[in-house]
Amino acid sequence: DDESTPESESAFSSIKCKLINARSINNKLPELHELLDNNPDISVLCITESWLKSDTSNTTILNNRDYSIFRSDRLGYQAGGGVCIIVNDLMVNAVDVRVDCSSNSFDIVCIDVVNTHQPIRIITCYRPPSTDTNETAVAEMRKIIECLEKLCDVDATVVILGDFNMPYIDWTNPVLTADGDRCSTLFTEFTTLYTLNSW
Repeated sequence: DDESTPESESAFSSIKCKLINARSINNKLPELHELLDNNPDISVLCITESWLKSDTSNTTILNNRDYSIFRSDRLGYQAGGGVCIIVNDLMVNAVDVRVDCSSNSFDIVCIDVVNTHQPIRIITCYRPPSTDTNETAVAEMRKIIECLEKLCDVDATVVILGDFNMPYIDWTNPVLTADGDRCSTLFTEFTTLYTLNSW
């Protein structure tokens, strides 16, 4: 799922961004290095399900390449999850943005790209699958939206990339319903409120 404000297309066109679901970076380091080496035009690489822990260093991941990595590893001992953003230092000047929310059930990382003609905020999020009406999942979705709303409250183009596991939303024709106790309804309301477009 990729979301952006309508104004973002012109600003965002100045950089090339790619989103992948890794399901463990550690198990795919050769493939990651090949992707970076063979695609030097990728300015920003967003990764969901990184499965990284603190014992994996940034040096191990990047292996002396001209890139920086911004990470949000899954907390605790729970397997899976985690997100990160890898930026090409030769193309992008990015700064880490503090994310004031934490959970063992979703992951968010955020950067600001500051060397474009207007600032660009890039947010990467991973939310695990759930049923649409599960009470715990709905409560966690409210937390995700609260966090995203804070991050979207900025004078910049905002681009949200990630895996939200939202099969109940038809992005070609998103429909708002009166049932506010559904993950899909809450997320559709959020994207509508912030005039975010899926692309």
